[in-house]
Amino acid sequence: MLSASNRLRKKVEVERVLFKGKQAGNQFFFLRYYKQSVKSELSSARATVVVGKKFHNKAVKRNRIKRQVRHILRGIITQPKNSGIDFAVIVKKQAEGASYLELKKSLNGLFIYRK
Repeated sequence: MLSASNRLRKKVEVERVLFKGKQAGNQFFFLRYYKQSVKSELSSARATVVVGKKFHNKAVKRNRIKRQVRHILRGIITQPKNSGIDFAVIVKKQAEGASYLELKKSLNGLFIYRK
């Protein structure tokens, strides 16, 4: 689980990332990211995971993929190069049958490509 300081919680913050942020994508994920304003006191990276009903009708399946992605994100967003950036990871339907290692490799590739 992500620590409280690394989570995007407010609807306004999530919408800012989704609608104003830059994007990258691959087979399993869309990554939206938005650099926090300079005046912001929040210098740590923050993230949220979005899994829609198109992914799967069962909440159990959606929650499982969210837990896996959050666990992967925990190691990624603590890196210094990601500080001061808000991230929204949107999970695609193709990620449903993927293993944890495939998800990790795919998400790490997105963060490297994001430069």
